[in-house]
Order: sequence, then structure tokens, then C-alpha cells
Amino acid sequence: MRRRFGSVAVLLLVGGLATAGVARAGTMQVRDFDARVLPGSGPGFERAPWPSHRITVGDHIQFIALVCHDAPIHNVRISFTTTAPITGYQPAALNSGLFTVGSPTEPCGFTHTMWAGTATFTTAGRYAITFSIVAEGAGPASRTFELDVDDLPRAVAPPLVAATCLRPTIRITSPTAVTGLCLDRLVHVNAQVTLRGCAPYTLTVSVRKPDGTTQVLPARTAAPWSVTFTPTEAGSYTISAEIKDRNGASSVATVNTAARRCVPLPLVQPKH
Repeated sequence: MRRRFGSVAVLLLVGGLATAGVARAGTMQVRDFDARVLPGSGPGFERAPWPSHRITVGDHIQFIALVCHDAPIHNVRISFTTTAPITGYQPAALNSGLFTVGSPTEPCGFTHTMWAGTATFTTAGRYAITFSIVAEGAGPASRTFELDVDDLPRAVAPPLVAATCLRPTIRITSPTAVTGLCLDRLVHVNAQVTLRGCAPYTLTVSVRKPDGTTQVLPARTAAPWSVTFTPTEAGSYTISAEIKDRNGASSVATVNTAARRCVPLPLVQPKH
């Protein structure tokens, strides 16, 4: 009886040792993730302080998952899926290392950061991203987060810096106060301008008529600096000509004259 009892006791002890030698199946959790802009794999390449859930269209992103587990794990494979349009997706390689240490957290025992794959995001918006992990030593786990993809920053054109130019000058060479105007005859308003290197330039001529109304003649932007009009009523006319450069600097010239009925000169018959 003692031998049998001893045999049973030995078997129970051996069985207990065998049970203790089998790795316990643990649990895992994906606690968080970080989006890093490649190239670069260390601190300083994030868009924001760790963890970053915001990226920009066109960035090639390397995702890092924060995984916790309450038992040693190895042969770890982690991947992600997303509702966002992406290109260049590359899953993380199998990690055959043994993960047993880390900072203790609750409810997990150990915490590690693990590469989860790379991709380029092509369209701005808010999307779902799901990280999944499988490993030997613990059951599979997955978790879904929100990911913000910002549009490319719009290029802001630098403010236009006005070139330093001297103000253009102008004077009216014809008609003059002395020559006057003839009713119902075409008048050529000719201007002499001095340009100072801030093209384009615009010449604008206006005519104030005897009845108090003002006629603005078609503008010119190149030589010859000349426009025409036809006076149709007798009286005083004020002709103003303005030359303006691209920065808005301008000069104005004015002529006060009068229109009258002009008598044709008599034809002189040649002497025979």
C-alpha cells in the first residue's frame, strides 16, 4: 500500500511539473498607434507628439502599434487595414523575437511598440484604421481607431513687392490753347510721355465739354500715345491726359482750349 501510495504521489508530482512547463495562453491588446513620416524611424519624425493620429496627403507613413500582453509572446505578426484610399501598402515582417519584458501596465503585464506596416494616403478625410495582431503565446487581438488625413497645405504666393520706379511724366503736345479746335473735325490728342521702367503703362484721356459732361476716350497701353475725338458744339473744352504705371504712380497733363466753326481757306487759283 505504501508503494502504491508513493507511486501515485510521484505521478502527481511529475504531472504537476509537466503542467507547469506548458506555456500559458495569454491575452493581447492594441492600446494605441503612432503615425510617423518616412524617412526616419526615431523620435522627431512624427507630425505631432507621440502618439500622432494625424497625417497629410502624400506622406509615406510608417505605423507603430502599442501592444500589451500578459504572457510571453513570439512569432508576432501585426498588420492594418483602413477605409482610406492608399497606395504602396507594405505589411510588417514577421517578428520571431521573444517579447517578455516591458513597462507593466493594466490590465496587461508587458507593453511594446511594434512596426505595423507602411502606406501612402492619397485623399484627405477622417477614416477608420484597424490594427490586428497574432502571436504564439497569446490569443489574437484587433482594435479600430480614427485617423485624420489632412489636405496638402495650399501654397501661399508671396506678396508682390512693388518695384521702386520713378513716376512717369506726360505733357500734351497738341492741341494747344492757341490752336484751338474746329467743330465737326477730327482732333488728334497727342501726348509726349517719359516712362521709368514700370511697364505696363496706360494712357487715359478725358474731354470735358461745354455742356459740363465728360467723355472718356479709349485707353492706350503702347505708343503711339495718341487718341482722337470730334467736337460737336462750340465753347470751352478741357482735355486731360493721365499716364499710369503698374504700381499706380501717375502724372496728369491738362489743356484748356475752345472749339469754333472754322472757315475753309479759299482756294488760290494758279496764275497763268
